[in-house]
Amino acid sequence: MMKIDLVTVGKLKKDFHKTAFEYYLKRAGKYFKINLVEKNKRSSRRAHDRIVNVGKGGSEKTFSIVLDESGEEYSTSMLVELIKKLQVSGHRSVSFYFGGPFGLDNEFKNGADKIVSLSRMTMTHELARVMLIEQIYRCGTILAGEKYHK
Repeated sequence: MMKIDLVTVGKLKKDFHKTAFEYYLKRAGKYFKINLVEKNKRSSRRAHDRIVNVGKGGSEKTFSIVLDESGEEYSTSMLVELIKKLQVSGHRSVSFYFGGPFGLDNEFKNGADKIVSLSRMTMTHELARVMLIEQIYRCGTILAGEKYHK
């Protein structure tokens, strides 16, 4: 089972974001081992540096993806293909990095294997987290050959 780290700056504050996130997190757990790491948005530079290392230790091959509005816009089918390709090539872990309201710094973004945009539309980072976990769940159902409504 592929491990997915969701590394975020800040926590979900609104109940509707929390409820939606937890709903899809539970469902996605059937297909992936998901680890949520929430960092305080007032974290020091050392704490910021530590989020780079989540999932990078050990012998597992980890692929890092930064979510940023400047990244390549991905469709569901593109995300499915990326995850499938990573599994076939021996990657056992993927780390998705979310910035807070002001994103992540360029040095951090440039160190990622891929920079992905969920949409060209502006949205809160909380909503982006809900959208990504739903897409991860959808990818799991597609890769397992299960039906998921369109």
